[in-house]
Amino acid sequence: MICAPVSGFLFLAIAAYFAMGSARGVGGVAMNTSLMEMVPKHLMGRVQNTYNFAATLLQIALALSVGAVAHRVSLVAAFAILACVYGMAFVAASWPVGAPASVEEASLAK
Repeated sequence: MICAPVSGFLFLAIAAYFAMGSARGVGGVAMNTSLMEMVPKHLMGRVQNTYNFAATLLQIALALSVGAVAHRVSLVAAFAILACVYGMAFVAASWPVGAPASVEEASLAK
């Protein structure tokens, strides 16, 4: 990802973006699947709307900051920020978590 803006070979940059887009799609499917397992059905719409609102705000903030870095510092630095974000997302998605609590267990924990 960091080498994409300075790559002399367009097909390498396209392949990198294809791999990143595919990984983003797989991550989205995994996130939605886990969300459906953990959230009770009567709260599903509220949780998804809240998640989508937060994700949109984060995307806007990231786009503005990367654009400012690309304009003021360098294009390579902006791509490095994006590469770090994708790397942190990979680590967060790979982090093992315990089994989700069932609805009965969650209500008994109160």
